[in-house]
Amino acid sequence: VYAPVAGYVKERAIASQKNPTTAEEFSQKLVDALFLKTIPKVIRLGRQSTQLPLVAALPVDQFDRLMSKAFGLNKLVKK
Repeated sequence: VYAPVAGYVKERAIASQKNPTTAEEFSQKLVDALFLKTIPKVIRLGRQSTQLPLVAALPVDQFDRLMSKAFGLNKLVKK
């Protein structure tokens, strides 16, 4: 049943490990943000850390269509 999307499942499982932010870079940016005169309420760090909140703001049908295509769910067909 899930064979058509097996590659997508594997890809998603390792997605966050591709081009990760180093611990040194992350911690330096965090410390810099925490020492600002006014500390931000939200601190987004790491590569693509702002992408999901922006995508999540889409209307539900657009979000579902985008995620279905991105993760291959559109390849699953009811039999």
